[in-house]
Amino acid sequence: MSSSAETAGDGVMMKSRGEETTSPGLRKFQKGFPIVLGAVHVTIGIIMLLTAIVMAAVDLGFVVLIVYWGIIIYIAAGVLTIFTAKTLTKSMVCGTLVINIVATVAAAVGSILHFFAAIVLAIPPCHTINGHSICIQLSHTEIAMVAFSVLEIIVSLWVASFAVLALCSHSREEPTVEAHESKV
Repeated sequence: MSSSAETAGDGVMMKSRGEETTSPGLRKFQKGFPIVLGAVHVTIGIIMLLTAIVMAAVDLGFVVLIVYWGIIIYIAAGVLTIFTAKTLTKSMVCGTLVINIVATVAAAVGSILHFFAAIVLAIPPCHTINGHSICIQLSHTEIAMVAFSVLEIIVSLWVASFAVLALCSHSREEPTVEAHESKV
């Protein structure tokens, strides 16, 4: 029994028996542990969301807005990275590359803004509520947000680098199609 193979769209090799295998170039994406890194994306997004809720209780306005747009991008990057690891196609890897580049830029901008917010919040006058200085506590929270943003930059660049590796390896591959003669 011979099995012929045809190249379907997005780098998926279709076999005649209904089995589906991914090209070796795209499989290089999975060497970067995309499910784990996607979970880290989502976890960072959730931690930053919880921190933003606490900061919103103090009513900081603009500083809290920095957090919310970053959260949406981080969680979207994480979900897409996990989904791409499960359904590995060329278009999914391209989408993951794009969203991780956007997440890297958002995290870089967010870390700079959080850093400046930490400096501004550390400058007196501080508000004292029940014997606690509110500006020092928020300054430490902003420093933690800088740390999470830097971690997000590292994770996004890691995923993006493996996406580029997979796409470049995939584009160098020649599609292999085995032809067989049909008897009429």
